[in-house]
Amino acid sequence: MKKTFLASALAALLLLPCLHMALAAAPAGEAGEYSLRDGKLYLQDSAVDSEITVNKIDAELLPPGAPVHYWAVLPPKESDTGGEEIWTALFFSEKGEFVASLPLEDEFRCAEVFPSPSQKQVLLAGGNPMSPEVHFTLYDLETKKAAMSFTSLRGMNPIWVDGYRFVYTLGDVGTDRPFIAGKEFGYVFSVGFYDALSSTLTMLKTANNTHNYSLEGTTDGGGAAVILETWVEKVQDWKSEDKNKINTREITVNFPAAG
Repeated sequence: MKKTFLASALAALLLLPCLHMALAAAPAGEAGEYSLRDGKLYLQDSAVDSEITVNKIDAELLPPGAPVHYWAVLPPKESDTGGEEIWTALFFSEKGEFVASLPLEDEFRCAEVFPSPSQKQVLLAGGNPMSPEVHFTLYDLETKKAAMSFTSLRGMNPIWVDGYRFVYTLGDVGTDRPFIAGKEFGYVFSVGFYDALSSTLTMLKTANNTHNYSLEGTTDGGGAAVILETWVEKVQDWKSEDKNKINTREITVNFPAAG
């Protein structure tokens, strides 16, 4: 199994990270004119305002062959027209070369980046930095359009299976469940699988009032999801202090064939 996420998701419920984004006006210039040198952002041959943060993607979140290793968010350019403000996410290679850019409605749309092994897709994680929920959006880097989106919890990260397919935990508030602060049982978790080439969503495991399914990782061969199944006999058992009433086990579910 490559990675586990449930423990980090629960920790995030208790200690939510705060996002820091620079608010200085973006320098004028086309996205493709930017590059990185020694960890600093450059526009052609001039260093850009140091308040703009350059982020390095965590090695654990980088699938093999991913072209994007760094990213930065440019605030809106100064405008005399008073029109809609558009932020810009810039993506760079391991060597600091420009890879792609995306327009954003606000800085909170890009709190974390999950690039695919191809140069065509990227998942952006965003949302209210004070909420345990994270909103993921899949973008096509060529068309710069959003293809699909889903909500999960912090620490429950998607995993790219190949250049165009990924598996993820889909989270929602369980309206028929008792909510317990600091625990995940107030949420309903299912595991989905998305194929960007065919725009096909497959639910590998779907939650109900007594069962949750959260992604823990993938098998060593990469052909199946490792899923944590959590269940109770009765809905009210989610609130029970008796740990024996809340059952867990790991299961594996094969991924559908590509295309």
